[in-house]
Amino acid sequence: MTEIVAKPQLRKGRDYNKSQVYFLPMLEIPWKTLSPYMWDCFIKDVNFPELKERLFLLFDTTKVKLDELNELYEQLKHHEFYDRDYWLSEHKMVLVFYIPTHHIINYKLLMQGLFKFAPYYSKLTDGYKNYLKSYHNQEAGSKLDGILYRRPEYKRKLERDLEVNIDTTAELSSVLDENSEVQQIIKQ
Repeated sequence: MTEIVAKPQLRKGRDYNKSQVYFLPMLEIPWKTLSPYMWDCFIKDVNFPELKERLFLLFDTTKVKLDELNELYEQLKHHEFYDRDYWLSEHKMVLVFYIPTHHIINYKLLMQGLFKFAPYYSKLTDGYKNYLKSYHNQEAGSKLDGILYRRPEYKRKLERDLEVNIDTTAELSSVLDENSEVQQIIKQ
């Protein structure tokens, strides 16, 4: 796959689920390659509950130029972590990727936050924290940096914004939300 070197910013004004921020970079596919075409990213799919340690990338064919999406599809189906693809509906296609073995430790730390406990954002490996910041073109002082390193400045900002006191050992982001992180469309 041709690697695009430019590092994009997280777009302002668009909601991103935690799968896109924390899990998607594990595939090592540049954000700029996916962002014009990918509709969403999930860590699970209700249609395939047996598939573990996978990422599900949703593409909506009505939102993009089909010839460009076909070109991307041809590249992605030869990606080293590609598993399979399937159609959810006439216009919604999902590509499934394995989590690379060298990212399993970080994957499991994040998955501990699935629906009930806070993920261990601050316990991710330093190498992965740096990779996440680079992938999303974030620097020291950014929200992502504050979450990953439990920066006191970011904690104080959260306390002010939320009008609460946050324990010094608490993670500085929320649990993974099932409605946002699990693909819920029933396959037709």
